[in-house]
Amino acid sequence: MLSGLIHRIKGTYMNDLIEKQLYLGIVAVLKDDKLYYESRIGKKGEYNHWREGGQEALLTYIEAMAPLILKNEREKLDKRAKELVMEELKR
Repeated sequence: MLSGLIHRIKGTYMNDLIEKQLYLGIVAVLKDDKLYYESRIGKKGEYNHWREGGQEALLTYIEAMAPLILKNEREKLDKRAKELVMEELKR
């Protein structure tokens, strides 16, 4: 039971960590004045725009994170499948 709990905590931690890394990476690109222009005019961001190389930087970051995200999703699916099998076996 303890190992199952640790695995659940570890899985949740990894999910949170990858989500935070992805979010913080996107924010870092958006906050970089060389990559993205954020206008203080307008309330909906209608004057914001990408600078040269900004979209490419964001895409590069997402491409770097993609294997981690997909691995995490596979692990979540595998974990859920194992839980369903165990629930079925307990019946």
